[in-house]
Parts: sequence; C-alpha cells; structure tokens
Amino acid sequence: MVGGGMSNLYLSLFDAESSLEYHWDNPGVVYDRFGHSVDTSGEVWELTDPTRTNYCNWKRAYCAKDNLETVKAYVAHCIETKAPHTVGNIFYYLIEDEKNDILDNYPLSMCNLLSLLDCYRESGEEWKFHWVRKWYVWCTDVAFPGFSRSICEELLNYSIEGNEKGVAVLTEDPDDGPLDNVEYDLLRSVVKSGVGSEFERICIMLCMELGANPKNIVLLEERDFIKNKTSSGSWLYSLNVPRIKKRSSSRSVRARKISPHLGQFIDRLIEINNDNFGRPYAEKTPILRSNRKRYFLSRSLKRFEFHMTTRDFCKAVQKYPIVAKLVSRRSGDILHLTPRRLRYTFATRLVEQGASPAVVADALDHTDLQHVAVYFKARGKTVEALDKALECNPHYLDVISRFSGIVVEREETNGIPTVPGETPTYRNLGGIGGCGAKSLCKLYPPLSCYLCPSFQAWKDGPHQDMLDELKTYAREMAATSGYPVARITNQVDDVILAISQLLQRIKEME
Repeated sequence: MVGGGMSNLYLSLFDAESSLEYHWDNPGVVYDRFGHSVDTSGEVWELTDPTRTNYCNWKRAYCAKDNLETVKAYVAHCIETKAPHTVGNIFYYLIEDEKNDILDNYPLSMCNLLSLLDCYRESGEEWKFHWVRKWYVWCTDVAFPGFSRSICEELLNYSIEGNEKGVAVLTEDPDDGPLDNVEYDLLRSVVKSGVGSEFERICIMLCMELGANPKNIVLLEERDFIKNKTSSGSWLYSLNVPRIKKRSSSRSVRARKISPHLGQFIDRLIEINNDNFGRPYAEKTPILRSNRKRYFLSRSLKRFEFHMTTRDFCKAVQKYPIVAKLVSRRSGDILHLTPRRLRYTFATRLVEQGASPAVVADALDHTDLQHVAVYFKARGKTVEALDKALECNPHYLDVISRFSGIVVEREETNGIPTVPGETPTYRNLGGIGGCGAKSLCKLYPPLSCYLCPSFQAWKDGPHQDMLDELKTYAREMAATSGYPVARITNQVDDVILAISQLLQRIKEME
C-alpha cells in the first residue's frame, strides 16, 4: 500500500452518509516497485524513470477537488505497482486529456461516464476509457465516498475495444511499417559506407542488430559491453541488454551478440568518452552519453544524470536519413526512420528467414507469443507486388549492388559455356550469356547467374523477358504456396534487383 499502508491513506474518509467530501491523507513519499522514493508532498511528482523526464504536474488539474483527491490516491497506488511510464499515461488520461472533462462533476453519474465513452468512440479512441474505468473500479473497491457499486458493476459489463495493435505492420505502412528489403539494404549500405557521424551510425546499428526499444538501448552501461579475444586473435563482441517491463525489482539483462563492426565502434566510443569526460560512475557509466547533464529531484536517480534520454535517442535515429539523404522509393520523400520501425523490420526479417514464433519472441524479449503473431500474419497476408517494389530506380541501383557480372557482345563469349535462358515458368528464352567460372558451379543456373561475378551477360540477351517471367512466377507461387511466410517472394528479390541493374547498365551503354 502507499506510504504507511491502508491506515494512512483512507482514515480521512468522512462518513459517506453525512458528507461526500473526501480528503486524501498524503504520506509525503511513496516507493515504486524498484524501491525508488517518489516525493508526493508538493504539486509536482517526479516519476522515477531514468530514460525520460516524467512528471505528474497537479497544477494542470482543473477537476473537482474531491475527484482530484481520489485521482492522487490512485496515482500514488499505481506508482507502487506499475512502471513509471504507465503511471505517466494514467495521469495524462485522467487529468490532462482534453476529452476527459467529466472529472469536473462530483459525484460522477453513469450518464457522465457513458458520455465520455461515446466521445472516445467517436474519435476512435475507445481504449482510453479503460483507464477511466480502472480508476473508478479501484475507488469503488476502497470505498471512497461518491463511488457507486452499482455503477461499477454496470461499467464492468461494457466491452471496451483495445488499442488496435500491429496496424503499421499488417498494412506495410510506407512511413511507419517495417522497411522493405530495398530500403533496408539501402540503409545498411549507407551506414557501412561511413555516411554521417560515428555516433549516429552506432544508434542506427544498435536498432538494426538488437531490434530493441529505445529504453533498453539508452540504459546500456559500460559493464554491459563484453569483448573476448579468440585463439586466432580476433574479437567477439556482445551486449548485456537491460530488460524492461519484466516487473522485477533488480536489474535484469539478456546477452546479445553484435557484429565486429558495431563492437569496434562501441569500444572506440567508450574510450573517447572516458578520455573527454572521465568515468563518473565507473562501470555504471552509460555507453550513450547525454550532451547535457540531467537534473533529478530524486537522489536514487542521480547516477542516471549522464544517460541519454529516449527522446534524444529517437531524434538521432530520425535525423540520420536527412543527413544521409535517404529517399524512400515508396513515398518519394526522405525515409521516415524511427527505432520502432527498425524493431518492426528486425522482427519481420526474422520471420522471412523462417524463424519460429518462439525464436522471434525471445529476440524481441517478449514473455509470450501473442505479441509476435502479427509479424507472421502480415507476411502470410499480402502477396507483395514485385513489379512496383524493384523497378529500375538508379537511386537504388547505384547504392545496392546485386549484378556483379559483366556485359559483353554475344560473340565475345565464344569458347565458354552458354547459360541457357530456362525460366521457372518452363519457357526457354534461348541463351542469356556465357559462364566464365573456372570451377564446377555450385549455384542454381540460370537465375543465380545474375548474382555471380563470373557471369558474362549478352548485351542483346532476353533479360527483360527473364525478369517478367520471374516476377510472374514469384507472385503465383507466393499466392498459392500456403506458407506462413512469403518465402518465394523474399528469395527472388535479389535476383530481380540484379536483372534490373543489368538492364539499367545496358540502357546506359546504349
């Protein structure tokens, strides 16, 4: 219970029969589930969230005094039992949301509550009423005056639709959904080529390789960075990623491997930070340091004063496409990039590679499988239109290299084996080029030839026909295979892009 328990909180109740007035006996301090103290003596309560600035500012509350007291008691209860971010949302939906002006009335009637529910439904935000109902039920359970048991039971009979989940993933939203293969490869190529500051690239790579939430990433500290030297002299890198939403009072981490490229970047970043700023909190010094020192009212949060906020981290990710001049082929505008989009992309690519729901849930650090079902549903739901996905766009053809062979005249391949143009749709287009390999081919001609550096493509070969047949085959197979993943579509993306690049190269030569 809050502060000194039930006796401290609720003994100030007046006799409900003589008066509806209620005053909460504020204990002055409450403790969250991590053991951090929250000062409740003033009008501004600082929630103990080290990753963002989060306050309950009661000066903004213009509701009836008696309702205000019950909301304060409820928020204090939530501080003890819920995550700081959740408490911030509860405060907003009860106090700051403009639609929720029913708290000006005391006591509340069923008519007041249903009017608010109708308002939320009209705006497509019915799920917000869930927070109001939970507050009302809790106040009824602890016998606050002015709260009716009959109204409470009637409210519980109403079915409230939840916040719609996974819409951006299911619809493959071009601005908020997962990146497609071309956009992903473009981003990876630009990061690898060194565009942008090293710090910005570290932020992008952390999202791409971990698929983590910003909160997980900004909580990374020097003690979480692990590097081990192998017997061959190379280095292996990993990160102990802090876990969130696990209702644990102690710090919990998950070990995750990272690429040598990212590992070297982080190693260098830690060294630079230590040289410039020292190690104020030894091994608990953050890896991603804030540009400015943060001030906390709570002493228990002081050691997070140099940690980057999730807001600043998201800004760094969003800024990168502008710096790198990355253009989305789907929208035609600068690529809209967020940590959430990269998390969606991380999960989607795992599904495309054949990962099971259990593997995807573990990679995303979910404790159950229900939250990852949307990724499997999305990949089985839509047969991607490859015609529009991988057209001959020079912006992508120049950056993402797939065709690695050469273009030659037909007569220049005399003396080497001819590659037959047999399509997956059982058409024979004749020859498409020559094979300059010096050893037995381990690939699967003729499609794999377009990805092979030994391939000598004929300038006048039937490559456009091959591309058209391949797209037709991919769409038909993905539509009829019944796979939970559009596996055929994903496997031929590179070949389609390679043929598109070859056609573009031939066009330029002509």
